[in-house]
Amino acid sequence: MDSDLSLLPVLPVDGRTAGTYDFCATCPAHLNCCSRVQSGGAIDTPVAMTDEISKLADFTGLDRQSFSNQPDIAGSEVSKLKTGASGSGCIFFDGYQCTVYEVRPFDCRLFPLDVIVDEDGQLCWIAYTTLCPIDVDLRRYLDHAESLLAPMLPHILEYANYRPIGMARQPFRKLKVIDLPSR
Repeated sequence: MDSDLSLLPVLPVDGRTAGTYDFCATCPAHLNCCSRVQSGGAIDTPVAMTDEISKLADFTGLDRQSFSNQPDIAGSEVSKLKTGASGSGCIFFDGYQCTVYEVRPFDCRLFPLDVIVDEDGQLCWIAYTTLCPIDVDLRRYLDHAESLLAPMLPHILEYANYRPIGMARQPFRKLKVIDLPSR
């Protein structure tokens, strides 16, 4: 591991061009996750819950159909965002920055971390092991990621069970089982 990188603080950064975590700012050759998005690709298009779609529509003034697909399952709260006009890159990534950074979905806020239901039916934090070019121990970032979980609790199981094709093919490391609060 790069010793200079290991000295970076374990805090999220505040900036449209830097990503969610401090290590995003050190990404080599501008290998920005948002620019590599492709439906069914290595980094699949982000997913958003219905309430996040509404926030994006309010923020951008766009009709939801212009930036999100219909849910794959009738009655689902989960929708995939569309790619940009060229067919790649997130629809909200303008080539240099996220244009909806302030209201970006939970899925974007977590990456390269994620929440899935594993083969044993447990809700787990994972880290995609080949998608982020930065060599950093992502377990150090779980506290921040966990702080994002509370607003998602009503929908977390639906979110975690939805695995876009591109992401489902990616290797990951299980970081921690999530214990949901009793209802």
